[in-house]
Amino acid sequence: VGIIETCIDYQHEDLGDNIWQNLDEDADGDGRTLEYINGHWQLDPDDLDGIDADQNGYVDDLIGWDYINNDNNPMDDNGHGTHVAGIMGAKGNNGVGISGVNWEISMTVLKAFDAKGAGSTASTLAALEYAREKGIRLTNNSWGGPNRSAFLKEELKLHRQDGILCVAAAGNNGQNIRRNPIYPASYQLNNIISVAAIDSSHTLASFSNHGKRDVDMAAPGDNIYSTLPGNSYGYLSGNTM
Repeated sequence: VGIIETCIDYQHEDLGDNIWQNLDEDADGDGRTLEYINGHWQLDPDDLDGIDADQNGYVDDLIGWDYINNDNNPMDDNGHGTHVAGIMGAKGNNGVGISGVNWEISMTVLKAFDAKGAGSTASTLAALEYAREKGIRLTNNSWGGPNRSAFLKEELKLHRQDGILCVAAAGNNGQNIRRNPIYPASYQLNNIISVAAIDSSHTLASFSNHGKRDVDMAAPGDNIYSTLPGNSYGYLSGNTM
């Protein structure tokens, strides 16, 4: 799963085991590009050789890429992405923290949003392209905006052509997205799964966007407990969750 986000604290005690590793950049051939060293997860120092081994334009992209700082260290400096990653894939049955929906999963770390949660069409487009070219089967897109982009839609068409699903948040404006579209959730492509949020009573959360024709499903998104940077945990709410 490609996590297109503020990114993931890949050093988190409950997430490190389930971070995707780009073995095309495994310079020392030990079968890992993310290592547990001296009590915490870190990029394998023996793989940081300054060579674009997989010739994809990204040097030492061991677990993904940071499109905000244009480097190979896609660390979460906001918290949003780490929370999403925990819901999706916190390691299960390890005696630590929480368990994600998937106890074992491979989460590619693609940082398209900065510390304030701001990103651009260019950064999200690049992240989606990376995921497609690396053969990622699904992307999680807990972001969106009102501006329609032909380039973004064309990239998602390529995802559809390659059989890649795109899960997209319907948004937190309490609006009908047929009347007030939010993209990518509102693109009429059958590989996009648009998700609204429900609360603990199984009713639409007060903040959640909706739309009988444009929202495909709903999932718990109100007051959800998950991972946060620095081996911590906490509650957040939103269509993101």
